[in-house]
Amino acid sequence: MQPIIAFLGEAPGVTTQEERLDLLERFNVDVIPYPVVAGSHQPLEDLVRAHGSLILGRSLHFGQPQIECPSYDPETTGLLVYNHLALKGESPVTQDALNALVRARVLALLNDKGTLTVAELNEDLIQRTQLVREISQLKNAGEPGASHTIAKALADLDDLKLVEIVQGAFGEAVQLTSDGRTLTEDQAGTAARLAGQFSASINARTAATLTSPSDDLTERIGEAAEAFLKDCATRRALGVAMVWQSPTSDFQRFHIVALLQELPRYAAQLNNIHEGRILVEVVRGVFSSPTDGEAIYLGALVQAQFGLHLMGFDPDTFAARARDLSTTLFLLDSTTLIPYLARSSNGHPSARQLVAQMRAVSASPVTTDLLSLEVAEHARWALRSLGSSKISTLTGLALATGRAGANENVFIEGCLAEAAAGKAIDLHQYLDSICADGSGHRGSNAVFAAAFEREGIPCHEFAQWEGFKPELYEERDRYRDEIAKRRLANSTYQHDRQCQAEAEALMIVQRVRDAAFRLDDRTFTDAYFLSNTRVIDDVIRPTRPVTMRPHAVQQWLSTLTACSPDELRFVINGILWELSERGMSIVDMGRVRTVFAPLVDASKRQLEEELAHHRNLIADRYGENAANAFAEIGGVDAPFIAESYFARKSAELEKSLLDERAQRERIAKTALSDQERQELQRLKGIQKRKEEKTRLKRRKIEARKRLKRTKKRR
Repeated sequence: MQPIIAFLGEAPGVTTQEERLDLLERFNVDVIPYPVVAGSHQPLEDLVRAHGSLILGRSLHFGQPQIECPSYDPETTGLLVYNHLALKGESPVTQDALNALVRARVLALLNDKGTLTVAELNEDLIQRTQLVREISQLKNAGEPGASHTIAKALADLDDLKLVEIVQGAFGEAVQLTSDGRTLTEDQAGTAARLAGQFSASINARTAATLTSPSDDLTERIGEAAEAFLKDCATRRALGVAMVWQSPTSDFQRFHIVALLQELPRYAAQLNNIHEGRILVEVVRGVFSSPTDGEAIYLGALVQAQFGLHLMGFDPDTFAARARDLSTTLFLLDSTTLIPYLARSSNGHPSARQLVAQMRAVSASPVTTDLLSLEVAEHARWALRSLGSSKISTLTGLALATGRAGANENVFIEGCLAEAAAGKAIDLHQYLDSICADGSGHRGSNAVFAAAFEREGIPCHEFAQWEGFKPELYEERDRYRDEIAKRRLANSTYQHDRQCQAEAEALMIVQRVRDAAFRLDDRTFTDAYFLSNTRVIDDVIRPTRPVTMRPHAVQQWLSTLTACSPDELRFVINGILWELSERGMSIVDMGRVRTVFAPLVDASKRQLEEELAHHRNLIADRYGENAANAFAEIGGVDAPFIAESYFARKSAELEKSLLDERAQRERIAKTALSDQERQELQRLKGIQKRKEEKTRLKRRKIEARKRLKRTKKRR
């Protein structure tokens, strides 16, 4: 219960800290004493004004019976902004703004890490850029894709002689030129100049507020105000935006009170309540009536912060998302398990990278005995099929590549790759090696289950999950029969055990999400079944997907890489420089006002609710949307990841970069007359109208298909 606050002037029994603590503990009364000078109670007015600025007045309840005083908790605020602006895409971003964000990130990476390959830049930026592109609906407007956007940013920087693109041992590489390093220094200088002007404005405002200003007093209060305001603009950017975009003065005061909840921490460096009152007045003045210099600097910081949110670099939001992922369970099927073990196979690096990404955010990759058994069977099939043939024979080659009348065998493929590399190895030695067990060549279930356990991927039977009850077997069998029926209908049925494995996976994910299943006495906030089949989602039609494709998980986790303090500083400097030089904005502030409710509450108590919202948005984006991108495959008996997601995207990016260069060279060689330019624009207009008609036709066809599917389900 909140204590009763009592302002008392020179009252007996409250002069010492011990006496006041006793009153607080016994009667829940927090006494704040003040001096009475020559019979004057003026200090009481100062106290009421200072403390009143931190309390939600009765006039700010907006007709509601009770509103708790809100606050802008940095994690809740960041997650709220990321959910609405990045995942839901409720505030469009122009192509120029997106290009500015990409350029700032590229320069920051190169400045901090030195030379990077195009693939490495692609890995860092492709999924983040895709998110922002989808926010802006640029694809529907005929704008280039994410890989082309990154390629154009690199080409622009290359044209300006800020970066140099060279051919390296691992493909094209990018490095800063001397002009590029000079620019990053200039960007830091621009940020410092803007900060200096802001500091001077705050000191001038502080001096004007003081009745008897002195350099020491002005500097002390000014430093506290400046630090608090910068913290608000970076860690509570939404709060500052809502203050300036409030439709009425009452709503503005509501958000100012919310922001001021953190002010006492900054007032601790002051000497007395009088200085605290001046600090409150200075801060309130900046929020309600900023000077041009204050508005420009804080506005630029807010815009830069929204840019960080869109690209997933905000440290507070990253911490909340990473912490939530650390309590997420990923149930791996053989789509990932087989290539994870099959060293030197095509999918091995991708599967290893996927699990490493999970571990980097402390997520929990696990599997079941039946899913592990699929891996052992994949090995036994290779052993049976190859027989006495050597891996280097035509028989072995045919089995590895699927030309022997069966699906590709990933273990034979990996063994063949190592043999081709000059290693004296046969399939028996290969299986023993990847299992780290001398009996791996026997292909027993126990050996492969133990191999995953050694790799840190626990392998549990259905009945071993904590919280299991025998009556769950009946429910599992119902799901198994339903999955079998659907697989028979679409000709993907292999055997009953396959359907049972998927039924168990479905129930494990459901019960882990409900906290009914635990693992090693741990509960989880979320869970997914990693598989290339969507059949179990089709069986139960959950409110959010149970299954997520491995490629989709890679895309999701690629947006969860931490940004070092140095990188972050250079990204912010780069964005501030772009904003300053181009007079542009990242996010339209008027749009922010319409996206977020006037009484938005981003307090700490709302964090769990916003995290739950975040999980739903992640599931919608990477679960359901990812399903449209990949066709159904034939069962889980011989699955494997064909290639790394990032390797494929890197190739796209390099092609886009080359196309961009070629286009620029063609333009440079061909000077058009005014008449030719007009004709070109006319033809482009005709082409654009044709493309729009085509898109409309496609949408109508898709709408008819969706309507038919809906009617069929009913």
